Amino acid sequence: MSIGRNIRIMAYDKNISLKELAEEAGVSSAMMTKIVKGEKNPSVEKFAKIAKKLGVTMDDLARDCVL
Repeated sequence: MSIGRNIRIMAYDKNISLKELAEEAGVSSAMMTKIVKGEKNPSVEKFAKIAKKLGVTMDDLARDCVL
């Protein structure tokens, strides 16, 4: 799994749009799309904001990921 896939799954499960996550993290919708596709990784600061919006820890988001 990838961080992006975990973000996408958790956002879907919590009915949070990628646009909402992008706004919370302070990135563009295009950048958020690249993150969930696994093309880019968020900075630690952005990653923390995404985790907070999803109501999970950064460890939860990184679980089972191969970096």
